[in-house]
Amino acid sequence: MKKATIMSVLLLLVLISIPTVFSLEKCIKPYPEMKIFTNMRLCSGVFELNKGIKIANSNINLDCNGAVLKGNFENTGIQAEKVSNITIKNCHIMFFRTGIRLKEVSKATIKENALLRNWYGILLEKVTNSALINQDTSYKNPVLAFNSKNNAISSYNRFIEGDFCKENYCNRERSFVEFYEGYAKPEKKKHKKSLKDILLEEILKLI
Repeated sequence: MKKATIMSVLLLLVLISIPTVFSLEKCIKPYPEMKIFTNMRLCSGVFELNKGIKIANSNINLDCNGAVLKGNFENTGIQAEKVSNITIKNCHIMFFRTGIRLKEVSKATIKENALLRNWYGILLEKVTNSALINQDTSYKNPVLAFNSKNNAISSYNRFIEGDFCKENYCNRERSFVEFYEGYAKPEKKKHKKSLKDILLEEILKLI
């Protein structure tokens, strides 16, 4: 009887886990003026966007998964405004006026992106406590910033200099910026136990 109970609970646990596995594998194809309200993984490939995409919520992780977003030398590839605790990574952004634009954003992580042949690689406006890690940038302006401070930037393929660096940490080693990122971002809040956690506890009691 005890063994049958354990097997039943294990089967239920497996069934609960299946949707999670599928959701991790799912990807979304980007489209012009797309708004992102939840964590998202883009499909790999090349996407022609006359207008880019926007992160519309705080606490968002956007993984481009190597997707190439191509513009027409106008507008912005990826933008976020008045949000916090976001991540933008693994994106290839080309042929926009601005690759990534953040306005009134805090605790952002921008890492491992290729920002190629945009007029501005990254534009920061009133951005604080954020980390820019290992971007590959080219063309005119790798980083342009206004009223932004307490941000850390790892070494680029182009050296960052100017007044921006007086109130920000420019051209630092990746390890320093990753440490700063962990310091600047808040710890994850403790959530209530999930059904999966409860079932695991019950299994341990039966063994």
